[in-house]
Amino acid sequence: MSKFYVGIDFGTTNTSIAYMAYRSSINDYVPENFNLFSSGYTCKTVIGYYNEKDYCIGDIAVRNSTDKCKDNFIKSIKRHIIEGNKIELSVQKTYKDIVADYLRAIKEEISRKIPVGKTIDGVVMGVPIGFEEKNKNLFLQALHEAGYYNSLEDAEKNTVFVSEPIAALLDYNESLNKDQTAMVFDFGGGTMDIVVMDLKNISNRNEIEPHEVLAKGGCQTIGGDDIDKAILEDIVVDKIGGVKKLKEALSINLLEDIYKSPDGIGLMDLIRNTKEELSKTKLSYINGYIGNKHIDIEITRDELEVILKRKFVPRIITEIDKVLSDANDGYGINPQKIDIVVMAGGSSLIPCIQRALEEKFGYKKVKIHEDAVTTISRGLAIRGHDYDKSKFNDIIEHEYSIKITEADGTKDVIEPVIPKNSKIKDINGGKYKTPFAIKEEVINKNIFSIEIYEDDKRVGKAAIPINSVHIMDNCFELKFVIDENLERIEIKVNQKSTGKELLIPIENRYVTIRKLL
Repeated sequence: MSKFYVGIDFGTTNTSIAYMAYRSSINDYVPENFNLFSSGYTCKTVIGYYNEKDYCIGDIAVRNSTDKCKDNFIKSIKRHIIEGNKIELSVQKTYKDIVADYLRAIKEEISRKIPVGKTIDGVVMGVPIGFEEKNKNLFLQALHEAGYYNSLEDAEKNTVFVSEPIAALLDYNESLNKDQTAMVFDFGGGTMDIVVMDLKNISNRNEIEPHEVLAKGGCQTIGGDDIDKAILEDIVVDKIGGVKKLKEALSINLLEDIYKSPDGIGLMDLIRNTKEELSKTKLSYINGYIGNKHIDIEITRDELEVILKRKFVPRIITEIDKVLSDANDGYGINPQKIDIVVMAGGSSLIPCIQRALEEKFGYKKVKIHEDAVTTISRGLAIRGHDYDKSKFNDIIEHEYSIKITEADGTKDVIEPVIPKNSKIKDINGGKYKTPFAIKEEVINKNIFSIEIYEDDKRVGKAAIPINSVHIMDNCFELKFVIDENLERIEIKVNQKSTGKELLIPIENRYVTIRKLL
């Protein structure tokens, strides 16, 4: 592909960005991460504002969070967007502004590191399973405002959204030497995503076959941030002397307000560092100041694992079982038929989490990615560089239906059109169609409406113009077309006898896919 795409993993805790670099020694392209601000291949996804115009990101923002940016520091940006939290900064910024400012700083950093003669033509953006359409639109606008595109139209045309766990599997597939049924467990700072996928060994094929997504799911409200909070509440508070003493030291009224306190931000950063150390050692210390009070707390891995086994492991296994149940229902895939489990995301490095998956799938099957923190951005770069090598047949996560009246006219019913876990290629190929006729009381009108349901929730209503020619043969057929990149549904209605498509105004033609939570 001649276009130069970058893969951006805008993570809850860290952001990484990758591209495909040409290596003359192997006469091929390989994914490579940009070095960001001399701090390695990741940059903390935090931002601090000095004023309305000037700001800093990453480690510099963390260092300034207690003084220069103390009233205008925000972390876990993606998690806040997902949860719809209110912005509490003294500067006037929307989430679109914050994301745009962050991505602008990243673009300025990588601009001098892009291969000679290349400019950014497109972006492959990683999103967690369940990321809503409105939030994807927010990212499109932010990419435009950050200078990645000249117009919003260009952003819509040249941005591809890919589920983060699928990107991790695309990166892993580079080392594949045979077909495998793989599960990726992507456990990051704010979300947990799971995908079961039939991976094809593309390196030894004359004809490239697409990978097949068999099942996917996860949870947008569990991640490393929640583990940090549990360490605070279940270990640190007790060792400091209780909630009251901690709130007094931080000058806060509620423990939930800890991120509103500069010292609270510092304490949570120390807790996160300790959590990461406990993935490598059995003993760590939280050593620093809360206000004028010096603290020196010893925390063991055993203490952390008590919390993990009580609060997190059962929930993780439940989510995995849900995805495996879908894979089993559709394809007969059970834990024994999973060939490999790829763990991605910073929180997947926690030994207790790894052992839980090893107990379920077997020690030999569970693989920790060589660089679990940056694997997603590399997979995104692969997706943008060579569509054929990275193409996959995706599935939808919900059942889609329309409301119709039964033939005897007695009551309205929800009539399924597309079953849950249907292949998008089958949907777009016209496999799922629903015939219907218009009610008599509507025949004299020049428009009729179709209500669209996602599972049991009404998600859209299409107003469709009709005329006397249509009414002469009152038999229609509805089908959906899925836009894979933007993840939305287009409604199509044909007159059944002629196959002629009815023109639906563009404002009524599309329904947002409500992603699985």
